[in-house]
Amino acid sequence: MVEGLIAANVFQTSHIIFIDPANGEVTARLDLRALVDREKGLGGVDVLNGIAYDPEERILYITGKLWHHIYQLELTSALPAIGGK
Repeated sequence: MVEGLIAANVFQTSHIIFIDPANGEVTARLDLRALVDREKGLGGVDVLNGIAYDPEERILYITGKLWHHIYQLELTSALPAIGGK
């Protein structure tokens, strides 16, 4: 859970989506292609698949299967709505 939303990686993509648990609507999306490409450049890695959240610091921790690094993404504002919502 990230700020009341379910965070989920979209299987075999570089996207994390945020889902409103009240209605199942996708409310925000993060494109992490740059991180995925960076890790793939290091060799021997697979898909994005790790998400953790520290609500006090508002930091997302992102990693993947066989990745070399764990990335910290600081949320500096509210998660953006998609589709103009």
